[in-house]
Amino acid sequence: MGKPPRVFLSSTWLDLESEREAVEKALYRMQDTAFAGMEYFGSRPETPKDVSLAEVDRSDVYIGIFAHRYGSGITEAEYRRARYRDIPCLVYLKDESVPVVPFHMEIEPENVAKLEGLKRELKAHHTVSSFQNPDHLATACI
Repeated sequence: MGKPPRVFLSSTWLDLESEREAVEKALYRMQDTAFAGMEYFGSRPETPKDVSLAEVDRSDVYIGIFAHRYGSGITEAEYRRARYRDIPCLVYLKDESVPVVPFHMEIEPENVAKLEGLKRELKAHHTVSSFQNPDHLATACI
């Protein structure tokens, strides 16, 4: 039996913490996957972006969760690295009909435009699934 596939989970943190936790628990229950996510990076001398991209490089599957925040751009960089490395990408977008607290919405016009462009690209290159809550997402991922 070979080593379990390493799954990298990518998303912004502030708005999707519950969703990340639900996906991690679902992957753990599968018992035949290894989880990689920023929650466990710990202190390192490299920048967060460099650490994230190195972890993407070590992964076999990329799961991208996207909602209403663009963040620092690391999530997009992780996605682009996975595509560059030909890592299978599973993409999930939060359903637009789900109410969102203002704190979880991107407000910087430049970042709103980047997020919308990224979402268009994701939809053009992948079969994208939508989710309404953390449990719905976890069920869709396994």
